[in-house]
Amino acid sequence: MTKNTNTTHNSVNKTAAGFTIIAGFYGFSGVLVGAITGHGERLAELYLQVSQMYFFFHTASLLAIAALLPKEAKNNPKALVFAGACFAIGAPAFSISLFLNAVLSSSISMLMPLGGTLMLLGWFCVTVYAIGKIF
Repeated sequence: MTKNTNTTHNSVNKTAAGFTIIAGFYGFSGVLVGAITGHGERLAELYLQVSQMYFFFHTASLLAIAALLPKEAKNNPKALVFAGACFAIGAPAFSISLFLNAVLSSSISMLMPLGGTLMLLGWFCVTVYAIGKIF
């Protein structure tokens, strides 16, 4: 293995570990939001449930990307790395905005569309990655 290949593998492994750490935080957050859900008003409960759902979906997504990255290191997995980054930023932006709306009846207005757009972009990158594996 050349020095450049070792550097790439180390970078990919660190990125995978980072995504796994973030996924752990999201899983924790999803459980926490779920626990809070049982103590609110009806509309607030709905916001909290949606927030929790997005945290859990993107927890699994980040773990899957983290598991794929070391296997794809030599194939230059830029689409996967970018997808993970979009999920890592988009899911909390979207979910935190919903959470604040539920708990404080206030949200940071630009967080929700920003988070939603980043999650969509992340899923688009996953699709680009998969198409690249076929062709």
